[in-house]
Amino acid sequence: MGFFFDSRIANPQSWLRYRTARILKDMRDSLLRSFVVVATLAAFACGGGTSNQQQPQASNTSAPAAKRGNVSMNKADYPVFPNADAGADPSVSAEQGGKGFKGDGWQTNTEYELIGDPRAVRGGTYREYQPDFPNTLRLYGPEANTQLNLMIGNMVYEALLSLHPNTLDYMPALATHWQISPDKMTFRYRIDPNARTLSASKRRT
Repeated sequence: MGFFFDSRIANPQSWLRYRTARILKDMRDSLLRSFVVVATLAAFACGGGTSNQQQPQASNTSAPAAKRGNVSMNKADYPVFPNADAGADPSVSAEQGGKGFKGDGWQTNTEYELIGDPRAVRGGTYREYQPDFPNTLRLYGPEANTQLNLMIGNMVYEALLSLHPNTLDYMPALATHWQISPDKMTFRYRIDPNARTLSASKRRT
């Protein structure tokens, strides 16, 4: 039976040094190749080798134009009820919430701090990732209690009142004023005369 004989094995110490040096060289080469691959991927991920100028993404919606000039940061310049009686129904008396309504005996809130930044540009497109198609888009009923439905409802439907995100105080929304009976069993709301339905028809106050 034939066999191959490596003369280096005749000197075990020399053979051990050779094998150790060979393994270290292979490890060094492997690490160097890995470093080159990682550095290349990092360069591409950070935009290396490409122009620093980003290419605009194609969109089928026009971007809102940015507002120019100075924008007031004074809350007094943003009244809660601008032209409060402009949309009032003349057939509704002031005591019933019509034109000239003063709010005596009712609650409201016009002193809350600004929410957001008046310099923010309105409009644009909001995109939200959802892993599953919703079973329903209704707000109430079977399978309606989902985060997606709650988010859509807040963007589509306006509540009578809202809560300030910082102070949690009630703020006017669809209703300008409200009353709560002493026994907390009856709630009355005065609907904003300027509120409109989707068909732009007036709401009765």
